Amino acid sequence: MQLSKGFKYLSIVGFLRTVLCGMFIYITSSDHHDVHDIGMIGYIILTIPYYILNYKANKSSFKFKKIMHFMFFLTLIPLIYWYIQHAVKRRAGAYSIYAYFEWSLILQDVLNDHWYANDYKDIGLKCMVDH
Repeated sequence: MQLSKGFKYLSIVGFLRTVLCGMFIYITSSDHHDVHDIGMIGYIILTIPYYILNYKANKSSFKFKKIMHFMFFLTLIPLIYWYIQHAVKRRAGAYSIYAYFEWSLILQDVLNDHWYANDYKDIGLKCMVDH
């Protein structure tokens, strides 16, 4: 199967997004605050083209994807609010609430990937070796 140019871009964006996600999951803010924040912000920014390219690459289950993606971005509102409460206003307990929203983004992302797996089940990688 010949992959479309859009799918190649989707793969690149998806890979970079996964690396950035790993940065903010495995490097905690207490370990290295700036690296954690760069990973989180980059992950959220790359989510926009990732979702758009997924729409273009496979239009099946468009309505469900739209709802899932809306929920992802809706979660950013309380996430940002609680981050400000923690970082700027130094409100007690705000970081714990923020962390729930931060991890809910990961859970939503895993659910999205589960849904995409069904869309792309016919695509696989092959290793071409000369014998």
